[in-house]
Amino acid sequence: MLTRDEALTLIDAHVSKRNWVSHMIAVEAIMRGLAAYLGGDEEAWSLVGLLHDIDFGETEKTPERHGLEAEKILEGRMPENVIRRLKLTTPNTPGSLLNRGWRRVSSRLTPSPAL
Repeated sequence: MLTRDEALTLIDAHVSKRNWVSHMIAVEAIMRGLAAYLGGDEEAWSLVGLLHDIDFGETEKTPERHGLEAEKILEGRMPENVIRRLKLTTPNTPGSLLNRGWRRVSSRLTPSPAL
């Protein structure tokens, strides 16, 4: 699994908009807090938050590719289960929250300590 410093280096190579990087860092902090609260792996959860938009530079104009390009960037660098979670924001990916509609599934989400 990548370290945070390695993840930030990848982000620097793939995301040029600083406001988007700030968003990714904010999501990292939220995910770390959620992991602590729910008893999850704080390092893994925070990396998912940090890297969730790693493909933003490649998919800004093709949002249907969001998550799929992230998989290519992170393959071999992150465990498959972490990459699978990143792809949950990709339209038309099996299990995607976007396919089912966030409102409809939000009440059924259950804590999963292990990513």
